[in-house]
Amino acid sequence: VLVDLRLPDGDGLSLLEDAHAADPHAAAVVLTGFSSVENAVAALKAGAYDFLAKPCPEERLLASVHRAAERYELSRTLVARTGELETINGELDRRVKDATKEIFTLNERLKKTVKELVDFNKRQTRFLEDMAHELKNPLAVVIGYSSFLLRRPMSEWTLDELERSLQSVARNSQHLHALIEELLDSARLAGRKM
Repeated sequence: VLVDLRLPDGDGLSLLEDAHAADPHAAAVVLTGFSSVENAVAALKAGAYDFLAKPCPEERLLASVHRAAERYELSRTLVARTGELETINGELDRRVKDATKEIFTLNERLKKTVKELVDFNKRQTRFLEDMAHELKNPLAVVIGYSSFLLRRPMSEWTLDELERSLQSVARNSQHLHALIEELLDSARLAGRKM
């Protein structure tokens, strides 16, 4: 907008205010023959980009109008870019919130899975400890009777003593075999569940 302070049908400052009301980015150059500090301050307060006194060299007027036009374009571009950035920022905020919520959900699921695995590991360890104890008892009997029988020559044993010892070894060996089969069945069942 290029305006004089004194117009035949009104005031140039009022025209500046109307121009800014219509377009807040409007850049005005005031060119007047009534140059004073008070007029310059009033024009700048009313939103003028530049204040030039008449007579004004053409180059200076053109340079001022050119700068005002650049300011106008820069101001509009800034507002447009600011709006775009606010839109992008809003979208990024939404995406961050969604991702944070998803991470929280996945973290909760991970905690639950870890707890289940820890519990399973404890149960499995306890089961293996119990199974080792159950296998150790009959095996100790088998080893004990075998060692007992091998301490002296076979010819020194009576048939009754040998039969009782071998029956105990056979009974405990069968019990040990049954425990091992039970362990294998449990392992097969656990494999199907997983």
